[in-house]
Amino acid sequence: MILNRTDLALVLAEIAPALRGGWIQKIHQPQAHTIVLDIRVPGETHRLLISCDPNNARLHLTTGSHLNPSTPPPFCQFLRAHFQGARLNDIHQVENDRLVELQMTSRDGPRVIMCELTGPKTNILVLDGERRILRDCTRERTTVGQTYEPPAQGNTSQKQALSRFSDSVGGLYPISDAIDRYYREQESGRAGDRIKTERLRILKKTLKKELRLIEAWRSDLAKAA
Repeated sequence: MILNRTDLALVLAEIAPALRGGWIQKIHQPQAHTIVLDIRVPGETHRLLISCDPNNARLHLTTGSHLNPSTPPPFCQFLRAHFQGARLNDIHQVENDRLVELQMTSRDGPRVIMCELTGPKTNILVLDGERRILRDCTRERTTVGQTYEPPAQGNTSQKQALSRFSDSVGGLYPISDAIDRYYREQESGRAGDRIKTERLRILKKTLKKELRLIEAWRSDLAKAA
């Protein structure tokens, strides 16, 4: 389940003031469609998670641990080359849509990370100072080098959708914490299902092998008789 427009508006109102002016220290890509930015501000470091997974598109601070691949994916390598050490000037929602723009000053000059958290065609794109597309996370774009055009808005009635997290309380960032906790629980459940499926696959394979051995022994016994 992806965040709706209201969810994004609430979480950004909560975390954006704490992130503006911060510096990108580290960048990770624990999953194919998920990046984590370590953003240093005076006195602390925040971890901003951005996911363009079509089923779980979201943006929030995270405190959970994320297992990273031994070799960074190409998109992560690109982000590290161009954004480590960059300054986050601003982060905001675009026109009350499920688009979030991170405006940066990098060693290459002005850059933008555009987060399209819009459902089936979610994506994370890198734009240059003239808003030309340099790279995208899903690598499905054929518009690299062209001027960025935001996706057409869907059903505008969703602008009034209620947030599932608006009643969250406690801590400095209650809405972000609630979103982080919700998705970690969902991912934990999916991880458990994957483990069960894998164990069942191994058991079936082992059982099939043992049944073949039993059949071979029966054949040998019949021949011996």
